[in-house]
Order: sequence, then C-alpha cells, then structure tokens
Amino acid sequence: MMSVNKAIIGSFLGLMFVFLFGLQIHAQKPRHKAQAKMDYQSSIEILIDMEKFDEAMKMNREGFKKGRIGQENYYVLNGVIYLHAGYIDKCFQELEKCKNINPLYPHLYDILGDAYASIGRLEQALECSDRAIKIEIDFRRYRSRYFINIQAGNLFEALKCAELDYNLLKAEGTFNTYAHFEYLLFLSNPQKIYNFALTDLKKYKYAHHLSGEQAIFCVMSLRALKRDKESDKMLQECLNKCKNAKPGCIAILKYLNGDINLQNTIDDCKKNDKHREPWNQMRAHLWIGIDLYQKGELKDSQKELEWVVDHQVTDCTSIYACAVAKPLLIQLKLKMAQEANKKF
Repeated sequence: MMSVNKAIIGSFLGLMFVFLFGLQIHAQKPRHKAQAKMDYQSSIEILIDMEKFDEAMKMNREGFKKGRIGQENYYVLNGVIYLHAGYIDKCFQELEKCKNINPLYPHLYDILGDAYASIGRLEQALECSDRAIKIEIDFRRYRSRYFINIQAGNLFEALKCAELDYNLLKAEGTFNTYAHFEYLLFLSNPQKIYNFALTDLKKYKYAHHLSGEQAIFCVMSLRALKRDKESDKMLQECLNKCKNAKPGCIAILKYLNGDINLQNTIDDCKKNDKHREPWNQMRAHLWIGIDLYQKGELKDSQKELEWVVDHQVTDCTSIYACAVAKPLLIQLKLKMAQEANKKF
C-alpha cells in the first residue's frame, strides 16, 4: 500500500491503546486473555508505525478470529490502518461499520476525528473529539484535541489540552512514550518535559523503538536549563542505551554529540523518510535550529527554523514542529534586533 499526505493521525496511534508496550511484547507468551489482547494491539501498532500495513491488517483479522480483538476495535483498527496508508474513503467505511454496531464506542470518535482532520474538516474533527471525551475521559483524547487545535492555529487551546494531558498522566501515574504534545510545552517548561521524558525512558529501560524522541527531549531540556554537564552525560547514556531508537533520532543524537555534521544529519534523516512526508527531516531541522539558537548562532538557527516553516505540510510531525519553530523564530528575530541596536 502506498502512503499519501497524512494529517494529525492521532498522536501516532497513541489514542488507540491503553498502554504502550515495547518491541519485546510481540515475542512474549500471553499470560491471559487481557494480556493477549494487549499484545495483539501493541504488535499491530508497531507494524503500522513501520508502514507494514498488509501485515497489520492480517494480524488484525487473525486477532479478531481468535477473539483477541473485539468487533468494534477490529473495525476501528482497520480504519487506523487505512488512515495511515492514505486510503481515507476505506477508513470512513470501516468506522461506519463500527458505528452501526456500537455508536457509543469512544475509540471510534478518536479515529473519526483524526480522519476528518486529515482532510481539513476541523470543526467535525473537534466535534468527534468532544463526543469521545464525553463518553470517556482519557489523556489520549486531550492529545488528539491538541493536534486538531494546532492544525487550526489555536495555540492557546492546544496548550490547555497539553497541560490537561500531562496532568491526567501524572494523576494516573501513567506515562506514554508518544511525546508530540511535549513540543508545545518544551519552550515554556523544559523542566517538566525533562522529568516526563526521563521517567518514560527509565520505564521502558531505554529499549523502546520510540526512545530516541524522549532522549532528545532529555538532552535538549537540560541544555535549555543550562545544565550542560548533565546534558552531556545524558547524551552519552542515551547513545549507549537507545539501541532500538529510530535511525532519524539516532542521527540527531549523534549530531548533538558532535559525531556527524549538520548536512550528514539531514541526509541521514532524509534517507529514513522514504516515501513519507519529511518527518525525520522536519525533526532534524527543528532540533538543529534549537541547538544553534541555544548556542547563540542566530543566523544559522533562523535558516533551519525557516526551513521547518517553509516546508510545512499537513502531517502531525510538521504541525507540531511548526508549533515550536514559529514562536522561536519570533524570539530569535527580536533577539537579533536587540543585538543590532546595541551596535549603534
């Protein structure tokens, strides 16, 4: 299946699953039915994240036949797979099947909202988000609402959703590796993001395939807090331990460590984007821009951050990257103007 332009798509499936399990789950023998269901969902999630859509669809059918995937969730998971693969019409068809069975199934409205957002129908997306929250309050639903508000340009509303998301996680004692909402909080509260990301890394023992994202948050948050020695130590620890991290994130960590230069970092990330929208490139240009900004190299930072804004598309990575790049560019230009005035 071919991937096409995708938008928001629900915090990379974080909406769909109660907890995120590491890659090792797929190899573990389920202890009971509830564990078996969780294993199937987690494995399907990983396959979708790797863009192995046909395998994900096959596993979903298999789980349904064995009774490890409920009927409502079966149709919703089909919808998620089609949404990520770029088949929006088929996604809506699968979600309609779920709605006919159980119109009060909350995950239905999570993914329906993502689907509407992917084609720019933001009012309907927000309505679906509201309905899901009314049926069942869950931190993933505030995360979904965060993305929709970011796409609509409602940064204040998005920030409120991000804070609600964080507070619910803290109250539940639950942390989730999907970190996209953290970008919005990064500029305003790096200490909170460092605490969150470090807890998540330790929980999964640095072994999860999404650990690279949290490793970058830890390192860059410490740098923002001027805790350079701790940042350097954390960087070495993450490079040594985050063996399963995505290659794009490893490239950024190596750049931050001085192992590869800027252009090689961008090239490595570009190779890993394959036929996707430029997710890894967006991530690389953003973090390189932030790193240069923290070093006081404002003109070079401006170039990287403007690349992020100029190449904005409708996928979720682009949207949250721009949510950081745009306000940082404003700060940067003010700082450059102040420095220019000092010369006269």
